Amino acid sequence: MSSSYLTRVIGGVSDRRVVLNNSAFAETIAIGTNWSQLHISARISMTDSGGSLTSTPKFYAGLMSDPVSGLTNGPLGSSGHFIGFQTDGLNWTRSTGPVRYAALGSMAKKIGATITDTSAGGSALFSADPGNVRNLFTLYFTKGSPNWTCSCAFADTTAGVVDHPDITWLDKILYSFGGSVDATQMEAFLGTVGYNNSAIGTISIDEGTDGPLNAIVFAWNRTDPLFEISDIAYRQMIF
Repeated sequence: MSSSYLTRVIGGVSDRRVVLNNSAFAETIAIGTNWSQLHISARISMTDSGGSLTSTPKFYAGLMSDPVSGLTNGPLGSSGHFIGFQTDGLNWTRSTGPVRYAALGSMAKKIGATITDTSAGGSALFSADPGNVRNLFTLYFTKGSPNWTCSCAFADTTAGVVDHPDITWLDKILYSFGGSVDATQMEAFLGTVGYNNSAIGTISIDEGTDGPLNAIVFAWNRTDPLFEISDIAYRQMIF
């Protein structure tokens, strides 16, 4: 199925979101591949299916190469080039107080159908109360030749499963990091707790052979629950 758009109102403010329904969403970066470091941030929430998820649900967030119509070359397919966060746990546990899903994931690359994982990951929590709570999720990439480094920051305790309504979080997140994502620094900027960051993963990347990583992408392989993505933003650094 294709992704769609949805507007929710939280605190009297309209929030327009991309809805992932066994689908992907990609946006080509205006700067293309002309960067050395890249930060990507978004607010993320899920709908509530009412139970835990089984059979290896797959959520992807990161960069892909040259999206085509229908995103058949996205991370849900078997013909593209992707680098970023991907969930790899067999099951996602649903809990309440607040309602949320816990998913194991790591930084990885995917070329065609082949996933090359790194040890840089952890257990991320995603709110399943989309009408009230939007989690923060941040990715960081540094180009190398051929080895790229990458990491991510995400909620990992219930203290992080809270809404961040102030749009200034974008500037705080995107400009708070230097050489890597640091959740402690992120918490200090946001005045919150409950976040963690993965270790820095190292992945060999060949854009010349496998395609330029020039688009931000989010993807999800289920129809229930749904993922909702809002306020996608990025910051690039050129050296």
